[in-house]
Amino acid sequence: MNTITKQASRDILDKQIIGLNSLGLPLRTIGEKIGFHPTTVTQRLDALGVERADTRHAFMADIYDNLNESQKAWLMSEVGEHSNIKNYVQHLLLRAYHQSQGAPN
Repeated sequence: MNTITKQASRDILDKQIIGLNSLGLPLRTIGEKIGFHPTTVTQRLDALGVERADTRHAFMADIYDNLNESQKAWLMSEVGEHSNIKNYVQHLLLRAYHQSQGAPN
């Protein structure tokens, strides 16, 4: 493989790593998806100067804590007792995606 092809491959891989990291996926999951060890993922993010995503279980707590009381109450009513935040966020993402594609919800 020539130098140009190696660089192009690395650029594509770096974009995948950055994108998956931006989605908040754990380093192990990113490594599994691209076929590399999590340590390699960490090294690439460090080399690129990209901060690793916060994948702690407290992720939603951090979001919740930054809402005011009215927003917290609204969010709880939106999620309701028969759903959960994961399904709600997935629904919001799919709705935004369909809108960006010009398709109806």
